[in-house]
Amino acid sequence: MLSFAKFCRQPSLERRLLISAAVLHLLVAIGVRVLPFARARHALDRLAAFGSQAPRVDDIEARVVRAVRTMASLLPGANCLTEALVARCLLVHFQREATLCFGVSRIRPAGRPFGAHAWLERGGEGVMGVGAVAYDPLRHPRPYLPSPSPFSLN
Repeated sequence: MLSFAKFCRQPSLERRLLISAAVLHLLVAIGVRVLPFARARHALDRLAAFGSQAPRVDDIEARVVRAVRTMASLLPGANCLTEALVARCLLVHFQREATLCFGVSRIRPAGRPFGAHAWLERGGEGVMGVGAVAYDPLRHPRPYLPSPSPFSLN
């Protein structure tokens, strides 16, 4: 658990990351419940681009993940989706790539129709949220192509 004294002893970048992660967690937890997912994600993408900067720190990915996990353990409404969205927003803000991935477990959890998970990857490697249970990634079998119009003359 993060005490106030421990928070104050953190370097300024760590404190900013913790505060940003806390605020984003609360916004994302509310946003994914009241907005369509595409709108919530679009809002996060715009927020990430606001004042984006390239850090002069090599281990910014590890620091972001640590801040997000710390805040997720303290705040209500945190789950794998909110953690992945918050971490992606912060990483994009610091000009680091991260792909949001979704998967479904082959093992059915008790009392639920299926188990699902969200995580971040970069270049096929897990950045955050890669769990011990294997999840089959949800991928579209081919690129999306609109259906032909029933009114076309072809």
